[in-house]
Amino acid sequence: RVSRELEQRSDKADNHVMGARARKLISDYYYRIGDADSSIIFLKKAEQKALQDPGFAQDSVLKLLVGQFRHNIASRLYQQQRFDESLEVAMKNRHYAIDIGDKELETRSYQVLATIYSALVSYAEETDSELDIIEYSKRSKEYAKLFISAASEMGNDYLTGFAHATLANMFYQEEAFDSALVHFTLSLDFAEKRKDYLLYCSRLGNVANVLHTMGRLEDAGEKYYEAYLMAQDIGSEVMQARMANNLSYNSLKLNDLNRARDFAKRTIELGLKLERYGTVSQGYGNLSGIEEQAGNFEEALAAFKYHEQYRDSVLKEENLNRIEELQTQYETEKKEAEIELLQNKSELQQALIATRNSQFIAVAVILILILVSVYFWYHKRLAEKQQALQDSNQRLLSVQMNPHFLFNALVSIQSFILQQRETKETSNFVAKFAKVTRMVLSYSRERFVTLQQELTLLEEFLKLQQIRTNHKFDYIFNVDTTIQADRLMLPPMLAQPFIENAIEHGILPKQDHRGSIQITIKNNTDLLCIEVEDNGAGLTQEVSQKSGHESLATKITTERFGLLAKITDKPFSYEIINKKDAGLGEGVIVRFTVPRFEKAD
Repeated sequence: RVSRELEQRSDKADNHVMGARARKLISDYYYRIGDADSSIIFLKKAEQKALQDPGFAQDSVLKLLVGQFRHNIASRLYQQQRFDESLEVAMKNRHYAIDIGDKELETRSYQVLATIYSALVSYAEETDSELDIIEYSKRSKEYAKLFISAASEMGNDYLTGFAHATLANMFYQEEAFDSALVHFTLSLDFAEKRKDYLLYCSRLGNVANVLHTMGRLEDAGEKYYEAYLMAQDIGSEVMQARMANNLSYNSLKLNDLNRARDFAKRTIELGLKLERYGTVSQGYGNLSGIEEQAGNFEEALAAFKYHEQYRDSVLKEENLNRIEELQTQYETEKKEAEIELLQNKSELQQALIATRNSQFIAVAVILILILVSVYFWYHKRLAEKQQALQDSNQRLLSVQMNPHFLFNALVSIQSFILQQRETKETSNFVAKFAKVTRMVLSYSRERFVTLQQELTLLEEFLKLQQIRTNHKFDYIFNVDTTIQADRLMLPPMLAQPFIENAIEHGILPKQDHRGSIQITIKNNTDLLCIEVEDNGAGLTQEVSQKSGHESLATKITTERFGLLAKITDKPFSYEIINKKDAGLGEGVIVRFTVPRFEKAD
């Protein structure tokens, strides 16, 4: 409210600098409450306000403000993954910085450009576009090198070290570990030069991570321990916890189980003290692996249960925080609308008093029309916010599936390594896991995806599970030939949890048995019917008791369908059929019935 009042007063006074700064303050408010779209809108308004100043061409303060606004716009567009828009603004700001001769602004524009192109590499990998991957990778490193050069020319040790770390991360993602090690080491030197010991600890951890990935475990352990001791010296318990966790995992790889156990316990101790339950979960995860490798299976199971308990509490807290944040945003804008309504009433009443003689009837009519318009506008805004809150709740339910999938896949990778499987086979599994993970994270941001995208995700997931289970099952897709998979839309990841249940609790428990999973997609008038059928153990009482995750999948799907029905005003339903009870043999059929939505809808 204060920022808006400042905006109005500066506009009345025709003070463009103050008006631009007021809009920047409003933008920052929206950014803090999570409304990125409104934040970007007000940054653009701030930019335009500064550009409208009659003395802009001679005012260095206004010129610098415009560059800073554009830098923030590019960064926030990037955070929303609106990469094309972000790239356009960042490129424009780079040329603008050169034109006005501001070296720091130019340097930071190279930072944003390098970051955007690095993100585009990841997106190109999802579509297997080899030419785009090569081009974006080349551009990202070019701008990272320009970032290093410009920061060095400025003599800014912080930005120079940050630029080297940016380039090192790019090399690390491309598995060019020697180059990554060189640039992380350079960033480490700049942190030491600035006597920024917290940053030095972080960069030392980066160096250790590269060494660990390269298989140089002894060297990595030395660097992790050096960072741990320095974190103790400077009193950073957060950094201590991070390095203790790394030391535990690295020691486990070296088969130094006592050292690994000590640092896992230290990780848990610090995590509990700091109330960072994600760290506690990591510590118990390491401890579970250590005790399993030591043959202490009872202790391993106990640690694993704690690991899951804290992991689930972190996820629940994140979801509750997000819902609370959306509710706060909704209540804030509701109050703003009420204030605006009262202000409009007051202004109109004053106008009525000033013209009550000759224009009394005309003003009264105008007052009524405006109040009615504001009333309907206000209730429309409230309805839109309630719709957005329902939509966000639906997406949060969808996102709850992701950690379960990621955790099982990581356990599978650990199993591959512990079983000393072929390096090529393990590498193939990790590559497929990375591809599926990118798809899962990408789709979880969407309310709907195309049927083709959903089928592609399911097939990649099934291939991943075939590798993990030594090809213990086959699968087949039966899609009605009248269905246009690239045009039909449906909520993402409907079938994946139930397919995972079919494998884990239906097919794998049956020894010396060739499993089969069949996914059928059929048209049914205005509805789409999706069936997942397996020939596994079926829904016996024993399986139901063991399958705790199945109840989670069922509960979340029920809640998602309820919210989707409210949002779309269309019917969503599903049923689970035990084939043995229906006289259809062994196994389970899960049948989804969802509305037919096309892209045009």
